[in-house]
Amino acid sequence: YNVIVTVAGCTSAAGSTTVLVNPIPVTPTASNNGTLCVGSTLNLTTPLVSGATYSWIGPNNFSSGLQNPSISAVTLATAGTYNVTVTVAGCTSAAGSTTVVVNPIPATPTASNNGPLCVGSTLNLTTPLVSGATYSWTGPNSFSSGLQNPSISGVNLATAGTYNVTVTVAGCTSAAGSTTVVVNPIPATPTASNNGPLCVGSTLNLTTPLVSGATYSWTGPNSFSSGLQNPSISGVTLAAAGTYNVTVTVAGCPSAAGSITVVVNPIPATPTASNNGPLCVGSTLNLTTPLVSGATYSWTGPNSFSSGLQNPSISGVTLATAGTYNVTVTVAGCPSAAGSTSVVVNPLLTPSVVITSSSTSICSGTSVTFTATPTNGGSAPSYQWKNGATLVGTNSPTFTTTALANNAAISVVMNSNAICPSPSTATSNNIVMSVFTGTPSGWNGSTNITVSNQSICPPATVNLSVPAASNAQYYQWNLPTGWIITSGNLTNSITVSVSSSAALGTQVIAVKAINPCGENTTVSTPSNGKNQIIVNSFNGVTVSPSSQTVCANSSIIITGLLTGNATSGNWTATNGNITLQSQVGSTITAVFTPTISGGSATATITTNIPTGSCPNTPATATVAVTVSPLPIAAGTINGSATVCQGQNSVTYTVPAITNATGYTWSLPTG
Repeated sequence: YNVIVTVAGCTSAAGSTTVLVNPIPVTPTASNNGTLCVGSTLNLTTPLVSGATYSWIGPNNFSSGLQNPSISAVTLATAGTYNVTVTVAGCTSAAGSTTVVVNPIPATPTASNNGPLCVGSTLNLTTPLVSGATYSWTGPNSFSSGLQNPSISGVNLATAGTYNVTVTVAGCTSAAGSTTVVVNPIPATPTASNNGPLCVGSTLNLTTPLVSGATYSWTGPNSFSSGLQNPSISGVTLAAAGTYNVTVTVAGCPSAAGSITVVVNPIPATPTASNNGPLCVGSTLNLTTPLVSGATYSWTGPNSFSSGLQNPSISGVTLATAGTYNVTVTVAGCPSAAGSTSVVVNPLLTPSVVITSSSTSICSGTSVTFTATPTNGGSAPSYQWKNGATLVGTNSPTFTTTALANNAAISVVMNSNAICPSPSTATSNNIVMSVFTGTPSGWNGSTNITVSNQSICPPATVNLSVPAASNAQYYQWNLPTGWIITSGNLTNSITVSVSSSAALGTQVIAVKAINPCGENTTVSTPSNGKNQIIVNSFNGVTVSPSSQTVCANSSIIITGLLTGNATSGNWTATNGNITLQSQVGSTITAVFTPTISGGSATATITTNIPTGSCPNTPATATVAVTVSPLPIAAGTINGSATVCQGQNSVTYTVPAITNATGYTWSLPTG
């Protein structure tokens, strides 16, 4: 092309340019790899155009200069129309377009199962319905299924594990949902046992071994059920007998039932026990009870007795055999209640009889009654009286007679009706009678009392005697006050003690011979002349008490009593000082003070010697004094110096003190 310009009629030379016209490129073909799922990669493609440049635009402000651009991890916003132009030599084609479809990923399905399961049961896998979806299950043991809710029957331990399911909608597959299937083994059949055979009224103990983590289920007769491992039924009856079943359940899986048969036997009737008593010591006890078919027997009783015989015996019984005997019968292992019988064993009683008489010395023809006193004679003993070997009297506990000769020997034989007498008869003692005829004789006016000592100085001993009288039973002596027979009483020769209380001066003594028929003439000592008895004046003293105890540095009162014709006394002491206190009549008192800290001392009183007294020596009496030492002073008190108000059990001590018999504490108020 040329161009000129004219200005004021003047035309310029021509300028020229060459025009090049390029063709518009063909509209490109746009395509994609859809349909896509969210998260996948979009690939946009258009054919190659030589020398061209490319321009893609699309949803979500997408643009690209690549021939075949990609978009990774697409979202739903990626979906829509994508346009592409090609530019060749500056000429841009019309836009080619392609529609991209992006489908959402289905939600992860929820997978579940009906576990935990037990071996042999059916596994049901489930997931909710998703519209338009297909399903894919996979799991242990190469399991796979396209069902929405597949099942596996007869599961075993290999069935356990994780099961996954995906759903696919419009070609888009969800993430896998999973569920864990637990398959537990069936516990071993438990061993059931019991403590039978049992007796009615006892306790049934059902037992099965411990299974870790298990629960237990027992069933049995009489609608019995229990969830305990080892249940008990107390006070069983016959209805408790039968088969008991137990299952154990671990993790929800029950075992097959273990079973045990329980036998309950009835209690035999209480047996009747009897014996052949009452018995006497030494005899044989026979215990009896009726026969019970098939039974064993058990007897128990006093003195540790036991026997398994139906009808046992005990020979030579003693008092320890007496008491209650019990017997039980056992049938099929079930003992009855005890039947009992009381056995009475009486001791062997030794009968005896003692007789007494109203008199053993009589004047001929006097009535005498003999009385029998039985021991173990029973309620009605019988008697046979005897005079020597002659049977006299009747069956009576008394026998009265006037026909007795001198030296007659009376006795009785008693026949006892007591329980268990041994022997049954007893013979009494003999009573030998002294039978006198006439009064004593042989004394006359010249008969005298012989005296061993006519001049007496009390205290003294005197022997007195008279000739024996004929036919005398005994002698009766009449003595002054203060004269005491020490031997030979009731005989014709006596020994007499003359005490300090005897009267002074001439004394008269009389004696007579006596028998049951009477007495003879009395013989006396004269008031002067031959065989005259004179009690002379004497001096004496006593102390009361004869021993005393005094503490060192203390004093005691001592007392002396003058006797006879003593008129005064003088106190002396060893290991002490004496101060006369007073003399009132024949009583002389003084104060004794020990001069030693401990030990023995004496205080002695000595009488005067009055004129004419005998013996011609002073009389003395001594008080034995024990001097108790004083305890030493108490030592330091040990204990807390500070206490709290209200504090209890505060202890204070001092060292033990020799000779101390007690301690006196002085405490503050409160």
